[in-house]
Amino acid sequence: MIASVGRSRLEVLAPGVPAPAILQAAAGFGAQHQFVQFASPPNVVDLAKRRSLVNGTPRIVVSAWDLPQGAHVRVEAWIDAGGITGDINVDPRAIYGALPRRKFWKVVVELLLALGVSGAADQFHHL
Repeated sequence: MIASVGRSRLEVLAPGVPAPAILQAAAGFGAQHQFVQFASPPNVVDLAKRRSLVNGTPRIVVSAWDLPQGAHVRVEAWIDAGGITGDINVDPRAIYGALPRRKFWKVVVELLLALGVSGAADQFHHL
């Protein structure tokens, strides 16, 4: 089995921010960074970049739900490498696939800034 495969996940509370604002910010970020937005259920924004033969398909899924204190936000980010490798998380410290991971990690951190949860980047779980 190849190490460091899977997805990177973050769940965080955005105090005082409604869920629709989070989802709108995610969709706007995707459009600005040339992601394709897929049809998805309510409270979910599903984004993907164009597939690269070498690096795979970068994917981000943002989910948000309203809570009394703000929005519960879940962000999943990974690179769909296909083949036997499957999903690769975006852990910037990993060695396998280091260049595409680090490049996409920077995009994910920019997304967190756009969502207003920038301090949460260190809370990602790289599965």
